[in-house]
Amino acid sequence: MRKKTRTYSGTQSQYMSPREQRNRLLARRAAAEGMVLLKNDNQTLPLSQGKSIALYGGGAVNTVKGGTGSGDVNERENVSIWQGLKEAGFQITTEDWLKSFQADYESARNTWKEQIIREAQGLGGAEFFSVYTSHPFQIPSGRKITEADVLKSNTDTAVFVISRIAGEASDRCLSEGDYYFTKAERDNLEYVCRSYAHVILVVNTGAQIDLSFIQEHTGPDA
Repeated sequence: MRKKTRTYSGTQSQYMSPREQRNRLLARRAAAEGMVLLKNDNQTLPLSQGKSIALYGGGAVNTVKGGTGSGDVNERENVSIWQGLKEAGFQITTEDWLKSFQADYESARNTWKEQIIREAQGLGGAEFFSVYTSHPFQIPSGRKITEADVLKSNTDTAVFVISRIAGEASDRCLSEGDYYFTKAERDNLEYVCRSYAHVILVVNTGAQIDLSFIQEHTGPDA
């Protein structure tokens, strides 16, 4: 019996082939067509070109582009909602809050990674995967949004992005920070809804998330 040698189709070349360029356009089109508009009160959407936007939420900075395990793909780069809105010509007026979240995310991610490495010391294969899946990474909520943030943003429109990572098997749980919003996320979203005339909630998740609490107060327009 011949042992099968596994091969990989990836490349470390910096040259982007015509096939990759075509696939980038196809992926962009699939992402746009895969979005679902659940609500659009007061004709909040579409936003006018070049409009100033107060952008909040962890998903604005670390937008989930896939999942874990079989839900993940390797790519040269991916575009966050923050980057995409800027490249589309919108004026993002809350970059201090976004940069603060970015620092919180990197710190939390490093702490999580160190814990996985420490507990999986010397393990491999299925044992390592068991340690990895039993410690799902929870995206931070970001610091509390304040009156100073709102005043500095100088706009009537806010976009709040909530993200969750999803993969397979043991990756989801019925807890805050996963299926449910954390208290900090709820408080921030409620404050944004009270502070801006128009609010758009973007749900950037690989699976279900509970949104029922939004009905308890004056929720997002879109």
